[in-house]
Amino acid sequence: MNKALLTVIFLLAPLCLAQNIGFLSNSENNITGKVSTLKHQLSNSCSSGLSTGLTADTKNISDTIFGNGSYAQGTAQQNWEDEMEKTKSAVEFFWGSGLNYTGDYSKDFQNYFKNHGYTDVGGGYFWINIDIGVNLRIVDNVYLKPSIRYMAGLISIRQSNSSSSYSQDKSYINSILQKKLGAEYVYHLKGKSSAVTLGASLSFNDAFPDAALSGFKYSTDGPGYEFAVGWENYDTHFAVELAYNHIPMSYVSNAKREYGGVAVNAYYNINVY
Repeated sequence: MNKALLTVIFLLAPLCLAQNIGFLSNSENNITGKVSTLKHQLSNSCSSGLSTGLTADTKNISDTIFGNGSYAQGTAQQNWEDEMEKTKSAVEFFWGSGLNYTGDYSKDFQNYFKNHGYTDVGGGYFWINIDIGVNLRIVDNVYLKPSIRYMAGLISIRQSNSSSSYSQDKSYINSILQKKLGAEYVYHLKGKSSAVTLGASLSFNDAFPDAALSGFKYSTDGPGYEFAVGWENYDTHFAVELAYNHIPMSYVSNAKREYGGVAVNAYYNINVY
């Protein structure tokens, strides 16, 4: 190799080396940029996926716990229902009134007045009940119910003949006093501030015929009893019941009579404890 060629190679070698180094530098920068872009895309993808996943998981957790409000509502409903079961007081005073079918009583007094010349006698088909008593919880939903009931039967005489000893256009009141000892089971209605009641009682009766009706007398003939089904509202403190009241009586030569029957009563309860 001649000196001239060596000289040219020596002069061109640094230039080629510099160009190669620049090429490598540009390639490295290009690769670095692509790696940075890839890392950025991966970061965005991961962040987006994580955010979406967390959002979905958060929604799932929320739906699981709250069920779009149903769980919270269900819990509140259950707590309210449980509270309603505790609303009825352990001790209550009550008073009320009602109508009680008089049974054989209406037949007896109608026959009596017809036999004494009366042509127009009204009333006597229902006793008017007035009750007062107390509800005492003894176990769970079972209550003891001692009470007193006054029953009044109104008779109205509008016409009579000239031989009658009774005044015309006058009213007379026959009555019965019941001393009752009863028990009641209270069945609370779920989701309602009310209950269905089932009751039974034993009664000891006193007869009080109107003193002005000297010829019409009746007397007690042993203890009676009553069965009742009712409905009670805790918010208003009112209760109503449908009952059958057995009232055994004697009239005319100790003939056994039934002076009771179907009754409808309404009560107002006063919470004490």
